[in-house]
Amino acid sequence: MNTEPNMSQEADKNLPAISETAPERPLPALFNTTTMEKVIAWLAIPVAFLYVQFLWSIDAFEDAQILRAKIFLMIFVSGFIAAGEILHHREKISFESVLWLLAEIAVAIAFSFELSHVWKGFHLLLFLHLFAPYWLLTRGKRLSEGDKTSHMFFWDGLTAFFILPFKNFHLMLSSIISTFTGKPEDKKGHGIRVALAVGAVILGLILLIIALALLSSADERFGKALDSFWKALGIVWNFELFVKLFLTFFIASYVYGMLGGSFRETKAQFGARSSGVLRLLERIRKVPPVIWFVFILLFSVFYVLFFVLQWTYFAGAFEQKLPEGYIYSDYAVRGLMELLGIMVVNFLLLWLATRTSRKSPLIKVGGTILLLETILFAVVDFLKIYMYLKAYGFTPLRLQGIWLTSVLLFASVCMLISLLSGKKTARIWFIVSAVTMVGLAFV
Repeated sequence: MNTEPNMSQEADKNLPAISETAPERPLPALFNTTTMEKVIAWLAIPVAFLYVQFLWSIDAFEDAQILRAKIFLMIFVSGFIAAGEILHHREKISFESVLWLLAEIAVAIAFSFELSHVWKGFHLLLFLHLFAPYWLLTRGKRLSEGDKTSHMFFWDGLTAFFILPFKNFHLMLSSIISTFTGKPEDKKGHGIRVALAVGAVILGLILLIIALALLSSADERFGKALDSFWKALGIVWNFELFVKLFLTFFIASYVYGMLGGSFRETKAQFGARSSGVLRLLERIRKVPPVIWFVFILLFSVFYVLFFVLQWTYFAGAFEQKLPEGYIYSDYAVRGLMELLGIMVVNFLLLWLATRTSRKSPLIKVGGTILLLETILFAVVDFLKIYMYLKAYGFTPLRLQGIWLTSVLLFASVCMLISLLSGKKTARIWFIVSAVTMVGLAFV
């Protein structure tokens, strides 16, 4: 695995992420946060609340509510991007960080203006939430191989979505508390100061609520103005609001944990985690290659038998002629998901074979046969859908089918090249798949 050079130097560069004064033995996050972290932590709460308001209005029928919900979402996305840029402004902008940022912005635009006929709203939201954390790791050069996508992209995604946010879930609260308690000279007595500060904040909020209620009762115009302000934000003071506030705190802590974790943890720490995963995978290479070779041959034999029995059916796809007794829609759809599922099973089988056993000519020969058959499955699926498109034109579902089939076909070719040459092809497959996905958002 290629890692960033001079890890010790990179770790030194990250010392300011822990403390502005970079002490020899940094205090925990609870006692030591930068001004930048404090500001972002406070802003994370209202921005997260707008995101909760978006979630609450996602199924709204009124145009005004839908527009407001989209504005809230765009503020949330913009805030996330701005925070990521501020935290990692010292890092040189890389090609991939620009690529994933443009992908995030493009999907946000497509969702906001309803530009896509291929992807539905929930598809675009899914892409939006997938691209953002991955862009954050790329921007901070915190991927397994620095700022470049690698064959470890699944692990990098797991790091961005689960490890960083939940490992650093406390960071937002720590930064907020440190706003009131300041940066201590030592730990002695600091726990009491923290507890008293938290208590003071809670009491202050309670007194503020009471004061606002009394002012609203004392002056009707003030009360109406305050009500208008709450309504503009979609706030109604009831039990539902307290549920929203709970979700707001959870989401703010989660997102800030992702942002703050990518900022505070050094590149060496990210590299060490990735190296640990690779070492673990290396340790489980104990399965004799002949076992996987036998299984791969069994799969291959059944696939050959399947193609022989179904040849007259599949021949129609290669000849672009509809088999007798079929209509275009039935022919295109029949067995499509099953064949795609078989392709995924083949990928999993080959991944297990290459990861749990040592390199062997048996695995290379068996894997080549299996991948050639997988490519044949993908070509058949593609030609069937293409014939349907030629007859009746494009629809969102047909384009989705073409895209998914093409992506899996490309994955098969990339895996075959990697198996035969030893070159890493996961990066190009991952990027091409994402770029084409975003491209369809404007079709």
